[in-house]
Amino acid sequence: MSLQTNQSERPIFFSMSMRFIAAVEHANMIGIIPGSNITKHRFIHVPVLIKSEDGNVRFKLVKVPSISGQAVLNAYERALVDYAVKAGLPIDDVCKQYNFIKHANDENGSEDDWIKNCLVDDLTGYLAPKVNLKKTSAVWFSYVVPDLTIGKALLDYQMFTRFTPEAKKGEQFVGERESGHAVYRLSVAINVNSIGRSGKGDLVIGDKNARKERIEAAFKALMLMFNGGYIGANKTRALMTEYVKPTSLVASVSVGLPFMVSPAEGYDYIVNTYERAKIFVNKLGTDIKVYLYYLASNDAEEPKDCRSDNQKSQTIQSSPQDGGKLQCESVSTLNEAIEKALDKVLEEMGFGGNGGS
Repeated sequence: MSLQTNQSERPIFFSMSMRFIAAVEHANMIGIIPGSNITKHRFIHVPVLIKSEDGNVRFKLVKVPSISGQAVLNAYERALVDYAVKAGLPIDDVCKQYNFIKHANDENGSEDDWIKNCLVDDLTGYLAPKVNLKKTSAVWFSYVVPDLTIGKALLDYQMFTRFTPEAKKGEQFVGERESGHAVYRLSVAINVNSIGRSGKGDLVIGDKNARKERIEAAFKALMLMFNGGYIGANKTRALMTEYVKPTSLVASVSVGLPFMVSPAEGYDYIVNTYERAKIFVNKLGTDIKVYLYYLASNDAEEPKDCRSDNQKSQTIQSSPQDGGKLQCESVSTLNEAIEKALDKVLEEMGFGGNGGS
């Protein structure tokens, strides 16, 4: 990850974590068990804190449903293609078909041409081993995993049949599909400075307006992914869109150094993010800034210093010795958080705000 790509350009970094309820989903199936009609859901093992009757504390691994970061990235790439085509931004013919091979088999090519000619290559990176070229994605996604600190998660099977009265013996189909049920959390980050740059950090998109359009596209494609129902599989029979209305979230824009919000786990993750940010801006340099946007609800505590009866946002100055600044602001929706973050990114990069309008 190259952050300080140019002495004249301060690193700008966006991160967000959110929590949502999925009553039932088939969002990341991994295949049929050989010799059966059972389709398996992706799962992982997560450590859960267990306190025994004698007071000893230990961790136990629990099998839970999950959605891979790769699956979320694919959803984002499809949203990015759709947004770019509508906005008149460059997308190559392969990516327009939602085939995101991204030069893996290319035996020659120019990195500058790839970035100039395809927004997917620029924002989500590529690896071309035959020509020794690579770029780390500017957009990152976590696995979607259950938050077991506030709720349980379950994998179970649903039976499905296909039947017609005229069917001959053996023509009926009985199948089982494993489904996930959980309170999920998802984290995302955008390394804004790497947009419009090669894998080595060289500026490829030098035109100011063209680069601004690409930065806007990174955030607007994120908004489209959430609002357009891009995440998940088996949508015709198990449409999962609960992520459009998270129960809580926290997002940040950091200036000077990258700051990651705390994962949406437990009741205090927004408070924990705020307390970490206070130390971050005070201890890591004179030009460090962090802007926080949060949606608190019954499942997440609001930072006390950010509460205000008369205004929606508060600015908290750090100690005068370092001149750092922390600002926190309450939002009402996921879209509002993304829009405000984009405006702040554009403002801090000297592009002006109102990117979300």
